[in-house]
Amino acid sequence: MSKDVVVKNLSEASSKRLDILRDESGKLLLTDDQKHAVLEHGKILVSASAGSGKTSTMIKRIILMLAEGASLRRMLILVYNNAAADELKEKLHQELFRVACAQTGDLREHFRKEIDEISFCHICTIHAFCQSLIRENFDKLGLSPTFEVVDENEHAIIMNMALDEVIAKYCADGDETFLSIVDVFSQARKEENLKENLIKLHTLIEIQPDREAFLECAKQCYDSYDNSKFWDILKNYYTTFCKRAREALSELKTKMLQYSLAKHVEAIDVYTAFFDEMIACESALGMAWIANDFERPSPRTSSKAIEEEKLLTDQYKDYAKQIKTVVDELKEFCNKCDELEGAHKQNATFVNKLIEVCLAFGKRLEEIKQEKNVLSFEDLQHKALE
Repeated sequence: MSKDVVVKNLSEASSKRLDILRDESGKLLLTDDQKHAVLEHGKILVSASAGSGKTSTMIKRIILMLAEGASLRRMLILVYNNAAADELKEKLHQELFRVACAQTGDLREHFRKEIDEISFCHICTIHAFCQSLIRENFDKLGLSPTFEVVDENEHAIIMNMALDEVIAKYCADGDETFLSIVDVFSQARKEENLKENLIKLHTLIEIQPDREAFLECAKQCYDSYDNSKFWDILKNYYTTFCKRAREALSELKTKMLQYSLAKHVEAIDVYTAFFDEMIACESALGMAWIANDFERPSPRTSSKAIEEEKLLTDQYKDYAKQIKTVVDELKEFCNKCDELEGAHKQNATFVNKLIEVCLAFGKRLEEIKQEKNVLSFEDLQHKALE
């Protein structure tokens, strides 16, 4: 059954429900898709361009829900900014008033009460909703009811204060690993680059739904050199490359078979066997060793080749050049195997220390915000979830 038929049948079966949304002349100013969006129960995602009537459709969906017994106080309607919230409230007020005037009895009284609720309902940004939820339950979070929300500039000042204290403490303690990190990140003996990266890491941790799981995953990336997740990433990258290159050369081979290009066809067969072996390999390191032993074929183009043959061999050369780049990359892994393993161990030490410092930074930042009785926008979401 096509979508059009589904919408048509749905609108016929639900025409009585939609009657309440008709204007003074009895017209229902909704397209079939909008009717579907208004009537659908459960989860629904509407994707439409600007000016297509998303807001008016949502308002009609809200009014229909109210007509069937729902209450604005039980709804959460989130928008992107305060201006959009104000606009939505105003349009909802106008539409509710229009619909209420057209009703009688209990339904009219229900709509009248809902109009009074507009000022108190949750039509707001996600941060505004989180803030109201926290203020209603501040005691459960151990917060003062008079907390303030700081903007990004104020929060940046507090973050720098907390980070400066943590860095000073680690330097004063003479932590050798941390001092090595300072040398790696610092430029011209300035700590700004280190601070910038620590703040980035802190921000990344803060936006995770499960911070502990995220940090554990970050540490596990460096648990084992041979089983590093980075090798998995490289394996996926090179496997994808080999599959695409094999497909491209296969198409080129089909074209070449029509001409006197036997040597190039043989070369493609060599590459195809190489790609098959690479794709079947279970690890990136294994792929590197296969590439290290690989000898690229070098067929020559005959001086008597016709124009079509020259075009095909030029295309072959372009592919061969790209393949050479990848093979050389993999060979370099083999040549620098010991160096890479040493770097991996050092990185593991650095990552663990960076996470430790970042957690200390986060703890001190939280203490300072508690002392100042403030929350950041990110805090609002985490505290609301808590």
